Amino acid sequence: HTAVRAINSLASMFEDDEPSHQPQLASLRQAPVRLISWQRIQQAHSDSPLCRDLRSLLDSGLPEDRASWPANLVSFYPVREDLDLIDGVLCCKERPVIPPELQREALEHLHAAHHGTERMRARAAQTIFWPNMTVDIAAHKDACRGCLFRAPSQPAPLPVDPAQPDFP
Repeated sequence: HTAVRAINSLASMFEDDEPSHQPQLASLRQAPVRLISWQRIQQAHSDSPLCRDLRSLLDSGLPEDRASWPANLVSFYPVREDLDLIDGVLCCKERPVIPPELQREALEHLHAAHHGTERMRARAAQTIFWPNMTVDIAAHKDACRGCLFRAPSQPAPLPVDPAQPDFP
């Protein structure tokens, strides 16, 4: 729970939800990106139907049989042993489960430095979770126009001498 305590202490500094008081991070699009604080994650969990359903299932006991899981939650089945509720937030191995409403914003934060897919995955694996997150990370990076523009192009192959015919 060390990571959660660190997030809680950081988040306590930003309890005010007034947009003018929220820290702003610069982005390449010139639009500010809001910090995803622990309080925002808590609020998103309480507002998210998916998180409410998962919390209800967790409270009632997770079914062992995959077929017994509701269709909207079956993607959590592989990590069922790692799910826990910490301070009103669903967590997977102490990483907060990011509700669908915050996932795009989380991807923006992960990709802010325009690192490649592997570095984004590594950052995410240490801090956050949602099912199929690695697929979303790859798609987000692949859709980044700045990365496509700056990506090194493959060099042209060396010229090959044309084949010489065997006849005169």
